Amino acid sequence: MKVLSFNFDKICIERFLPSLKDLKINNKLDIKEIVEAQADFLNTQDKVLGIKFSFFLEYGPDVAKIELNGMVALAVPESTSEEVLDKWKTKEIPSEFKTSLFNFLFRKVGLRALELEEEFGLPPHIPFPVFKKTEDSK
Repeated sequence: MKVLSFNFDKICIERFLPSLKDLKINNKLDIKEIVEAQADFLNTQDKVLGIKFSFFLEYGPDVAKIELNGMVALAVPESTSEEVLDKWKTKEIPSEFKTSLFNFLFRKVGLRALELEEEFGLPPHIPFPVFKKTEDSK
């Protein structure tokens, strides 16, 4: 799978309450649509899939929310394209393709969400490594 393009078409963040007490963070990634797209510039037998997605982060109870919507265009082998489009008729995605797609999308939307969280004074939705001082063994 080769990424041909990636873009956001909606970035929305709202903060409702200043308090971060008893904070719970939930996230959700939805695939809204998968369609075959055209790309005349490809010189290979690959097919292009256009995938619309929505990513939600909810800071509860009623603290804040982040919504990121966008589209990614992927070049995939024809056999993969046929399998994905066939499964998508029942709103399913083949597991190997889904794993690669979700890993890519979580990296892209996760980075943008981290920037927004920083700007709005929200804690990061993913844990960062924490270094602790250790006692000398002497």
